[in-house]
Amino acid sequence: MVYGKWHRTAIRFTLVLVAAFLTMLGFVFQQPFQAASHVSSPVATYSQALLRLTIPYEALHAGTGRFTVEVLDPEDQAIGHTQQQVKITARNGQLQSEVGLEKSLAIDDLVWHRVRYRFEYDDASKPDLEGTESISQILSRPVIHILGQQSYIAGGQAAVRVIVTDTKDEAISGRGSVQIELLDADDKPADGKPRVLFSGRLNRNGTTEAQFRFPAGVIGSYRLRYVADTPIGSTEFTQDVHLEDKVSILLTTEKPLYQPGQMIHARALALDRSEHQAAAKRALTFEVEDSRGNKVFKKATATDQFGVASAEFGLADEVNLGTYHLRALMGEADAPSNTAEIALNVERYVLPKFKVAVEFADEKDGKKQKRGYQPGDHVTGTVRANYFFGKPVDHAELSMKASAMDVSLFETASVTGKTDSDGSYHFDLTLPKYFAGRPLNHGAARVLIEATVKDSAGHSETRGQPITVSDSPLLITAIPEGGTLVPNLENEVFILTSYPDGTPAKADVTVRSSLNEDQHASTETHRPIPHREIVRALVETLGFRHIRVVLDEDAVSPDGMKAFGVLDLATEMDGCRFSIGLRNSHDKSMRLAMTCGYRVFVCSNMAFAGDSTPGTM
Repeated sequence: MVYGKWHRTAIRFTLVLVAAFLTMLGFVFQQPFQAASHVSSPVATYSQALLRLTIPYEALHAGTGRFTVEVLDPEDQAIGHTQQQVKITARNGQLQSEVGLEKSLAIDDLVWHRVRYRFEYDDASKPDLEGTESISQILSRPVIHILGQQSYIAGGQAAVRVIVTDTKDEAISGRGSVQIELLDADDKPADGKPRVLFSGRLNRNGTTEAQFRFPAGVIGSYRLRYVADTPIGSTEFTQDVHLEDKVSILLTTEKPLYQPGQMIHARALALDRSEHQAAAKRALTFEVEDSRGNKVFKKATATDQFGVASAEFGLADEVNLGTYHLRALMGEADAPSNTAEIALNVERYVLPKFKVAVEFADEKDGKKQKRGYQPGDHVTGTVRANYFFGKPVDHAELSMKASAMDVSLFETASVTGKTDSDGSYHFDLTLPKYFAGRPLNHGAARVLIEATVKDSAGHSETRGQPITVSDSPLLITAIPEGGTLVPNLENEVFILTSYPDGTPAKADVTVRSSLNEDQHASTETHRPIPHREIVRALVETLGFRHIRVVLDEDAVSPDGMKAFGVLDLATEMDGCRFSIGLRNSHDKSMRLAMTCGYRVFVCSNMAFAGDSTPGTM
């Protein structure tokens, strides 16, 4: 009896557990369906009062049902409603719907609304999909990214890179377009009328290179409005820009030094950078300011058809001496759009009465000029002074000094004396045992030897001559063919031997390496290089580095022994263009040399200057 009661009780308990489990299971399956966490969130786009909604789902049952979407305002009032019959055939997918709003809303107002959606199966036993999302969280909008300048030339060509993506910085599928308009500072069309600078299509990556030209004569602060139309909506972006009337003015005078009572002849050449043509018929004002800041001259004029204007200003016999400033102001004198300025010196001066020459000689033979000096050496030579009509400056007072640069300019040695009856003076200066060398000159230092001669009338003339001081009597420069040595490959190395003053030195060279046998070679002091080969190699080397030569000006002496040239490069900044100057000779009159920079001057009279001179060969 006991066994039977216990058996019936166990059966009842088991049935109760099964019923409870089935009840819990049914309760779970009747809950509204929620998408899994790894499923992407809903996405909405808005354009022309139409809200497009995409709802992802996962693990829904196949079947048909009603998909309802409502747009609710902050007071939970529906301002848009749609319902459609949908058939689900896959367990994973997306539900899409378009909801038309009662009235068009701005994006700033729409983000305060919500979207409520619900999918109900026709079979009531299947769970529904429903939810509510804030439009501000799911709305995908186009975003404009601009890669461009903030300052442009009025009337000049411009290019801007426009990139349009969604809020997740992803490309927007479908075709899109962009339009660029010019507005004034108050977001109104420039000059009172719409100015569309560019209108074009976006490529499949959502980007385009907009090339356009700004209108001429529009100067000042303006705004560029970018309007982009994409499948997910429209957007606009406004950028502040400044349009400048960029005219390059070359201001020149016939000389840099004037005396009181002389006439200053000034000339200005104006170039319109937007069209690379002469700035013709433009108002221009010349001004002269003396050394004390007083404006002593002003003339309003205009450029001719070639962009040239000129003025003359006569200095009084009694004026303030010092540095004068000559200015050319284009446009209104009180608010010029472009200016140029140069400095002039107004001083009383007299022409030199005699010529002073400094000649160096080797201490041993007294005739041969020394090619370099070492610390502690004796610098010997002769100073010769002669009047221009041929008579020597005899028995004149003479002082000599040697100066070098360390932290500042300092005097290393000095001597005084008098010239003999032939106007000559033999000097002997002892150099100190220490100099501060320059790394770019292989540790060598430059010392300036100056001689000042005063004749019996009290007139003085000074002449300076530089020398090079180095610890080593020879300088060796090794240049790998490829710029750097490459391990485990055969490398070709060019070796240059020279004296401290830069003169090539013929020498026997031994190259030692722990990985190779010793190599012996001899350096030639002179090896003519064809002029055209130098230019060709330079242009080719620049091309490898994507630097284009826009202008090549070359000149060769009548006998073909000397060549001079200037190459203008495509690289420029602030209206200035980089240039490379070079010179070469076949008659040993000068060494192959190059210089570069914004200011490059090469002439057959041996003038050779630039912002940076890498070296000579």
